[in-house]
Amino acid sequence: MSKKVGCLVIHPRDTVAVVLMDVSPGDQIECSIGEQTVVITSCNPIPRYHKVAVRPMTAGEHVYKYGEVIGSAATDIDIGEHVHTHNVESTHVIVGKEKR
Repeated sequence: MSKKVGCLVIHPRDTVAVVLMDVSPGDQIECSIGEQTVVITSCNPIPRYHKVAVRPMTAGEHVYKYGEVIGSAATDIDIGEHVHTHNVESTHVIVGKEKR
């Protein structure tokens, strides 16, 4: 049985939201993005406080959280998909050091 789950979107530019409870495939996730509220369906299990895609992203595209780039999609990511280390690569650069 699916359930409705809340989430947190920090900035209207964000491509991900943080789910506020454990999510099962098929659960409905209600997100307020700017002045718009959207409901997306979870594609896979997502642990509480992890990220879910609020729009599709193509491989290489920036992933936004807090209105800032937090990485790049390592693969195509569908709306409602769990977004984590398995499908996002770091784009973090330390000033004065090269990315390894």
